[in-house]
Amino acid sequence: MSPSRVKIATSIFLLLAISPYTSAQSSTPTTTEPAAPTSQNEPNSASVTLLDLPLCNPSVAWLPVADPSPIPVSSVQVVPEKITWKKWIDANGIQPHFSLKTEGSAAVGSSISPERADGRNLVEAALDLDPGKRLGWRGALLHASLHSYAGDDGSAGLTGDAQGYSNISAQARTMLYELWLQQTIAGGKLAFQAGKMDANNSFDVIENGTYFLHSSMGHSPTLYDMPTYPLPRLGVVVSIAPTKYFYVRNGTFLNSNKGAIIFSEGGIRWRMPGLGSPGHFTYGYWVRTPTDVGLSGELISSVSGHYLVAEQILWRPAGAGEDRGLGAFFQYGNATPDASPFQQHFGGGFQWTGLAAERAGDVLGLGVSHVVLSPLARMDAQHQEECAFEGFYSIRVRSWVSFAPDVQYIDHPSASPLRPRATVATIRMTLSY
Repeated sequence: MSPSRVKIATSIFLLLAISPYTSAQSSTPTTTEPAAPTSQNEPNSASVTLLDLPLCNPSVAWLPVADPSPIPVSSVQVVPEKITWKKWIDANGIQPHFSLKTEGSAAVGSSISPERADGRNLVEAALDLDPGKRLGWRGALLHASLHSYAGDDGSAGLTGDAQGYSNISAQARTMLYELWLQQTIAGGKLAFQAGKMDANNSFDVIENGTYFLHSSMGHSPTLYDMPTYPLPRLGVVVSIAPTKYFYVRNGTFLNSNKGAIIFSEGGIRWRMPGLGSPGHFTYGYWVRTPTDVGLSGELISSVSGHYLVAEQILWRPAGAGEDRGLGAFFQYGNATPDASPFQQHFGGGFQWTGLAAERAGDVLGLGVSHVVLSPLARMDAQHQEECAFEGFYSIRVRSWVSFAPDVQYIDHPSASPLRPRATVATIRMTLSY
C-alpha cells in the first residue's frame, strides 16, 4: 500500500472514532454534572489526548476541567502591614502630651496701672513611658514634662489681688517641670513615687475645679510654699488604697528654705444611694521643718496647717456617662499666721460639664474664694479679707481646642483700703493633644 493510501485510511479511522462522541454531545442535554476534582496523582484532564479517550463507553460526553492544583506559596505576594507613628509609640508604651494655654485679660473699670490689658502663654510638653510594654517591668510609669511660660503677672499689673486671678501667671522661664518614676504593686493598692513632682497632683486636689482660672480653685492658698506650679521640687510620695473607697497618702518634699515640707492626707469615696453619683471627702495636714523664717523675719520653730475638701456630683442626665453632670466642691484651709500670708481660706463652687448632649464637651463654672490675711500681711487692722467671685463658660470647639470666656469680681484686693474692688475679664484658648 502506498504512503498516500495509508494516510487516507488513518484519517478515516480517526473520524469514525470521534463521531460517536460528537453525536453524544449533540443529543445530550446542556446541563452537565460538575466534574469531580482530581487528586495530585491523577492526570491533568485539561491535557487529555485522543489516546486517553474512554473508547469503551462512547455514550459519556467528555468535557475538560480546570486544573485544581493549589497555587504555589512562593508565588503569593505578602504585603507587610504598614506601621504608623501612632502604632509604634503605642507598642512601645510611649504616650506624648502637649498643650498650649494662651490668654488675654483686661481690667473692667479701675486698674492699678495705666496698662489695662495683658496676656500670657504656657506651653506644656510631657512624655509618659510604660516600661512594661518592652521591658516587662510591670506597674512602673516614667513621666517627664517641660514648661515654657511667657507673659505678664496680671495680679501685679491689673488687679493687685493677693490670691492670683490667673493660675498660669509666673515668671518667664523654660524649665524641666517634672521628672519622676512611679511603681504600683498589689493591683494598685500600694504606690511609690519619687522625683521632681508637682505636689498638687497628689495633695489637696479639687476634681471639680479643673476648669477654673482662679489660682485658689486648684488648691488652698494657705498651703504656704507648696511645691506646685510654677516651682515643683524633689520629693517622695507613698499611697495606700486598700479599697476603692479609702486611701492614705504621705509625701515629703524639699522646701524653699533647704528644709522639708511633709504632707499627710486621707480620703474616703462613696456613691449616693439610688443615684450612684460619686463623691469624696479629703482631710490633710502639712508641716515645714525644721525651722522657718516668719513674716516678721524671725525664726519660727514650726509652720503647719490643715485643709479639707468635699466634692459631690449632684446631678447627671439620664443615660449620660461619667464625663457629664453637675458637680459641687467645698474647700477649707488654715496655716500658722506668723509665717503664711493667708491665715484662713474658704472656697466652693459648681462645675457643670455637658449642659446639653450636643455640647458634651462644654463646661460652665461658678465659684467663690474667700481668704483672711494674716495680721502681719494686712495693710491696716480694719481690712483683713479678700473675696473673689468667678464665672466662666468653656466652649469645646474641637476635641483639641477650646475657648473659655471668664469674668472675675474681686472685693478688696489684698485687703487694701485703697482698692475696694476690681473686675477682670479673660478669654483663654487651650490647644491640647
